[in-house]
Amino acid sequence: MTTALVLCQNVARRSGMFSGTVPAAFTGQSGDLLKVVDAVVNAYIDLQNSRPNWRWLETEFTKTTSQDVARYTGSGWGLTRWADWLHDTTRRRPYSMYLTATGVSDENEITGIVWESYVRLYVRGTQTSNRPTHYAISPAGEFCLGPVPDADYTIRGSYRKGPQTLSSGSEEPEMPSRFHRLIELLAEMDLHKQEEGWRQAASTQNDARMLRRDLERDQLPLRDLGGGWAALA
Repeated sequence: MTTALVLCQNVARRSGMFSGTVPAAFTGQSGDLLKVVDAVVNAYIDLQNSRPNWRWLETEFTKTTSQDVARYTGSGWGLTRWADWLHDTTRRRPYSMYLTATGVSDENEITGIVWESYVRLYVRGTQTSNRPTHYAISPAGEFCLGPVPDADYTIRGSYRKGPQTLSSGSEEPEMPSRFHRLIELLAEMDLHKQEEGWRQAASTQNDARMLRRDLERDQLPLRDLGGGWAALA
């Protein structure tokens, strides 16, 4: 298991700046060892933010709506580290819904529409509550159902989480463990640049580039190329 502390120790060892197994702890560091910890934490955050659609940051949810309530938020539904909703694609509708009282035998997909269409159909004028068939995302990031629910429904779908921030030595990055080495390489590059080790940084960057390509093939959505599937870059 590659914990945050192990990542830091690997980076410190390969940097050539330290001897022994250091840092001994993830927190409470200062000086150069604090630079190592910060480099690991920031490298992982930057990596997660470098793409809006990493698969490991997508997670499922099941939540219940309320009668006559059309708009919902990630925080209101208690979604962990909610960052954004998914949207319909040619291959996938990410949300389905069923009447809670009936159960999953009633489950059907709901269709996404653009916000302007939602306002025209379900906001302006007199509205009548009914079974929702559409959803839209408001400018405020609300998940909006239309028509307004006439009963309690259960929504199943997925959303994107915000970046994980490593905060303890025992914490493990959520990204697939076989790619944890990429975090180390990115942190090493940062340390080399801070010490003006440009040659070492360039060498490390080449290694990071190859491993990043593997990560992108594994963790980006696939697109249809006609004759097969490829990672969506």
